[in-house]
Amino acid sequence: MGVFPYPGMSTIKAQQVDRRGNGMGTPKSQTNIDPSKPLDNLHAEAFCLALAKSGLANAAYAEAYPAARKWKPATVRSEASRLAALPQVQARLDWLRKQAASSAVANLQEVLEYYTRILRACPSRLLNNDGSVDILALKAAGQELESVTIDDGPLGRKIKFTLRDGIAAARELARLQGWEKTQKVEHSGVIEVVRHDDGRG
Repeated sequence: MGVFPYPGMSTIKAQQVDRRGNGMGTPKSQTNIDPSKPLDNLHAEAFCLALAKSGLANAAYAEAYPAARKWKPATVRSEASRLAALPQVQARLDWLRKQAASSAVANLQEVLEYYTRILRACPSRLLNNDGSVDILALKAAGQELESVTIDDGPLGRKIKFTLRDGIAAARELARLQGWEKTQKVEHSGVIEVVRHDDGRG
């Protein structure tokens, strides 16, 4: 029995293929299902998970139905297309792909943390006591670095690094959190005009 992880549960066990080993068992068409929940047919669920991850229908079908690896490519392609065309499979695939897309896009909190790391970056943290560059700390810095150059010369290796602009990061943080909102200043009052008897305004 195969094991396929998916969101919301730790594992899902794929059903055994039938005794003939042909791996058939394509589910019937279903509508009005909740695409956020795993499909009742565990082969179809495994197919959806594999297809959402790789985008390769034939490979996904062979993963969900291991016996299909012995079939002709045309047969696998036909069965994969038939399975992918089912309404519940399409709905589940759409939901899984949207989840993957949303998780790949940084949210506001991640962006704020990114600029905060740049703002707080300190060059001395990347140096050893003797002034040489700490390679492990340099690798861990990651997003804090603007550039890194390594020069292997006759006198040994020279490593130069440049940190991203902390001031620019601070400005971006301020903008994102609304600290730089333009303040409107309203002026009000009465202008008194005095007219003299001699006609002067």
